[in-house]
Amino acid sequence: MDTQQKRLYQARKKVGLTQKQAADLAGLSLRGYVRYELEDDNNKREIPAKVLTVYAQKGININWLLTGNGEMSLSALDGDADSGAPHRLSNGLLAVGDTIFVPLSPVKACCGAGFMVYPADYSLDETVAVKRGDVGQLVEGQLPYAVETEGRSMEGYGIPQGSTVIVNPAESISSGDVIMIIVDEKAAIKKLFVKPDGEEFVASSGERIYATSAELEEGYYVRICGKVMLVISPPEHGV
Repeated sequence: MDTQQKRLYQARKKVGLTQKQAADLAGLSLRGYVRYELEDDNNKREIPAKVLTVYAQKGININWLLTGNGEMSLSALDGDADSGAPHRLSNGLLAVGDTIFVPLSPVKACCGAGFMVYPADYSLDETVAVKRGDVGQLVEGQLPYAVETEGRSMEGYGIPQGSTVIVNPAESISSGDVIMIIVDEKAAIKKLFVKPDGEEFVASSGERIYATSAELEEGYYVRICGKVMLVISPPEHGV
């Protein structure tokens, strides 16, 4: 029986990776990766987007990997919407089916004490794969992007050290949301609390930054970049 688990095994052999190498490339523990190849009638696990990224970058037809349709390998990574190869949406994002490849910012965001811009022709090896439904609305000119984080002060809010967050500047923001801000030209991840005369940006460690409504409007000290839609934790914290 041709299963998704068997196709993942075949794809790994095709591109010449060990399970450990594939796990490392996907940012998973070896145990976490192996379970996606496990032949088990009860194994209903969907291959995560970060594993799909690894194989898309190696020239594997993601449509074949997920469904069994088409050929295993692709002669090129650029294709049309039905080929199984990553193709560009009208807004510039790379996509395969319901998986989109959001650009990874070269700047890391601090989880402790300008808006991220990326080129329209960013390449697949500079991306993080996520499901479309996880990133919110896609608005041209305000597209989501991935940012790696540093520091432990947001761990109480579910963002472990070394996580990658997906930020969407097009999503509306409310009090209590986790957001990305620029403070003195440095990116930071904080939880937002709206106050009568301004806004407070708080870390789970207790660190607080306050900005008045006038300061926020001016955008000189603190600028809000977007809402954190998804947190991808490092391997030691599970898949």
